[in-house]
Amino acid sequence: MFKSAGGPPFTPAGQEAYKYNLSHTINPEALCLFAGIPRASISGVPFEIIQNSNRIVFLYELMWTFRSIPVDGREHPKDLEASFFGNGIGKWEGDTLVIDSIGFKDKLSWIDDDAHPHSDAMHVVERWSRPDSDHLAHEVTVEDPKFYTKPWTFSRVFTAMPQGEELYEFACDENNVDRDGGHLGYGPLDLKAYPLNPAAPKK
Repeated sequence: MFKSAGGPPFTPAGQEAYKYNLSHTINPEALCLFAGIPRASISGVPFEIIQNSNRIVFLYELMWTFRSIPVDGREHPKDLEASFFGNGIGKWEGDTLVIDSIGFKDKLSWIDDDAHPHSDAMHVVERWSRPDSDHLAHEVTVEDPKFYTKPWTFSRVFTAMPQGEELYEFACDENNVDRDGGHLGYGPLDLKAYPLNPAAPKK
């Protein structure tokens, strides 16, 4: 998902973790685990935002899950239980929503769809803004000193769903042809070896 000259700015530990993800781990989403942050917000998964004066909730179509962000001025708790989405707290900077998240699981979780790893030291800052009524701009900065030598930033612009459209119910393990069929491989999905259409010939 993210690019830099010469590849991701890995530390030696980050490079080893990436190699491990490519050769020894299965895509967590294929195992019906939550995408977490930043993966859920940079992969283009449909979502809906609901807000009131002190909380903002993101409803995700993928895995049919959510995350709830307080915007009431609180700080991160001193004792955090690691989670896929981390502990996020929000604040407004003018018309821009800034979400600061820490406290992430360091296993069974990828930063993006390409198996890039993160450690328990990952710190994510998201900036959400509305350039116009039909678009939502998103910029995410990831800092993880254990696995990367410098922070990196990813940005995209989401387009609003047409009026009247809704999120679809998504039951991750329903009709899962890979669970018992032995098609799940290690690392990112190889579409040549395992095409999305199971009936298509392998190349």
